[in-house]
Amino acid sequence: MESVLDSNRYYYYWLPVEAVLKDRQLRIVLADQNFHRMEITNRSRRVIVQFDDVICLHVFDEYSRLDNDVEEEREPHVVALHKKSVLIAWLKESTYLFHLSTKDAPLHYSVLTANEYYHVITRIEPSISEEHSL
Repeated sequence: MESVLDSNRYYYYWLPVEAVLKDRQLRIVLADQNFHRMEITNRSRRVIVQFDDVICLHVFDEYSRLDNDVEEEREPHVVALHKKSVLIAWLKESTYLFHLSTKDAPLHYSVLTANEYYHVITRIEPSISEEHSL
């Protein structure tokens, strides 16, 4: 899913400042870091990634993406839709989560940052917006 996060920046320029899951809504605030100093400043650009109708959330260290097959069929963006999902397959086989619901098919999105890798199962595409200071 191409977004403002992809404009001239790779995933390793973005650091999570805040991640809050409440009432099936996930709000992740990412800040654009000074890559050479690995720091966030008051002038760092901030972007909010908002997920609604969160069914499942897994958070891993960024390095873990090299050690599993979750990367398979992932779009090449900071926020990406997985076309093939081992996580959804596991949830369908090992839980009753999808047997209890008649809503739309689940989607597997991930948010890849410099030090965290968020995997979100939802039925709704996330919204992405820049945080503007007052």
